[in-house]
Amino acid sequence: MNETKNKARTINFFNNRFLLIFSFVLAVIIWFVISLVVRPNDTRIIADVPVPIRVENTFLGKDGLGLESISPQEYISVTVTGKRYLVNRLTPDSFLVSVNIASVTAAGEYDLEVSVSSSAPTSDYIIEDYSPKTVHVVFDKVVTKTFTIEPDLEDIAKNVKAVEGYMVGDVTVANNTVTIKGPGAEIDKIKRVVARVEPQPPLAAPTQLEGKIVLLSEGGSQLQFSDRVGLSVSKVEVTVPILKRVKVRLLVDFINQPVFFTEFPMDYTASPAEIELAGPADTADALAASGLVVNTFDFTKLDLSKAAQREGSFTIKLPPGYKSLDTITSVDVTLKPGISFASRVVTVRRFEVINLPGGLLASVPPDTKLVNVTLIGPWADIWNIREEDIYAEVDMESAGAPGEVLKKAVIRVRGNGKCWGVAETGFSVPVTLE
Repeated sequence: MNETKNKARTINFFNNRFLLIFSFVLAVIIWFVISLVVRPNDTRIIADVPVPIRVENTFLGKDGLGLESISPQEYISVTVTGKRYLVNRLTPDSFLVSVNIASVTAAGEYDLEVSVSSSAPTSDYIIEDYSPKTVHVVFDKVVTKTFTIEPDLEDIAKNVKAVEGYMVGDVTVANNTVTIKGPGAEIDKIKRVVARVEPQPPLAAPTQLEGKIVLLSEGGSQLQFSDRVGLSVSKVEVTVPILKRVKVRLLVDFINQPVFFTEFPMDYTASPAEIELAGPADTADALAASGLVVNTFDFTKLDLSKAAQREGSFTIKLPPGYKSLDTITSVDVTLKPGISFASRVVTVRRFEVINLPGGLLASVPPDTKLVNVTLIGPWADIWNIREEDIYAEVDMESAGAPGEVLKKAVIRVRGNGKCWGVAETGFSVPVTLE
């Protein structure tokens, strides 16, 4: 009976998991022995070993040459034989790859030999082979060129909108130059440099956006270059002004007018009477309320007895920051004084000095007179005015120091606020200290 139990134990020993584990460990030991003793060496191919071609600090770099392209690829494959445990640890960084550039003397295409060695001082493996053994390279002159960065107006019109009642103004680029360095053949393809922006929600106020620099060919196509083309900047700040749209009346103004026209402003017509503008939101409403003065009539030069001086065409000069939304560039103005005017030639011998700064004295010499002065006024008044009632009003507000001051006078008529004079010449007024 004991013999039967021992036999059962022997059968169980050969059928449990111990036999499986023992077999695995034994197999590993056998493989290890074969690897180190029977077949210790192995052959392996290491791919993607980079092929560096550097011209900096070489005679090529000093001549301004740079690498433009390398083909069929910038990597090689290296076949090595050595200790199995060693070659399995090799990486692309385990090798030194060099290219003989001695035959390169000028810009152009070359087939250059490649050589490979170990990067370690000593190595227990042999470099059996590598491929390819030559590379086709193109060298070109390295040039540097500066371009002006323009906003891409078509792109901005598509991606940037204003809210209702507003519009996008003239977009600008801050620090709008970029220096580009690279092979001359590549740089020559660049005809324009523009800044483009990402799509934006409708804007109601001026905004600064990030602009991406894009290089364009002569035909307007976007250019894509390798990393051998370098830009001094890749992004810029794009300023997008948002302008408010307003209707603005076109007006004229008057200076040096007689009292009558101060109390009863002269009527006139302007054609067109208004213009649509777009301008800064903080001033647009005020301009719409006050109107835009297109011309100032100076009564010291205005003879209303002549029909030609009662009308004229004037260029519309817009305030800074405004732009016209119409095609209108000028306005026709006709003065309508409501009175028929006549003129006569008189001599003025009387002068009155006004607005003289403190500490100064000024008087017109007694023998001074203005001849050939045109006096203008209503028909009913002009012939009844005596010369002793006509005087020249001399405004000395601008006199700052003693000396001779050349002035032109405003011709007035004492007791008559509808008449004035036009004097063609000026005269000197001596100014002294008080």
